[in-house]
Amino acid sequence: MIYNDPGLRGKKSKKVTLTLEGTGDETCGYIQIDGTKYYTPQTIEVDVGTEVYCIFLYKTGITSGHITVNGETVQNGDGIPTDYVYLTKVNATFNITERKGYYNLTITET
Repeated sequence: MIYNDPGLRGKKSKKVTLTLEGTGDETCGYIQIDGTKYYTPQTIEVDVGTEVYCIFLYKTGITSGHITVNGETVQNGDGIPTDYVYLTKVNATFNITERKGYYNLTITET
């Protein structure tokens, strides 16, 4: 006998939308999700709980990165490479800008 038990079915993952604005750099200013680098404007759909790696490394004229989440600074490179792991919970916008020697990443949850 085959039973149609809803409890045995796979559960669908809840999705969130990440919107990337601004432009980073493939080698030193990007976000990374599941091994893929993103550094140009686009929209990405991921499962809730996905880790987003925010990475800012050295390049000519760029010495560090500043990362802000919902108005609170979470990383301030101050002349050193900067990285931060953001755990997705809700839809969010990632805005990468380049200013006078550093990258600035602002993450705003919506």
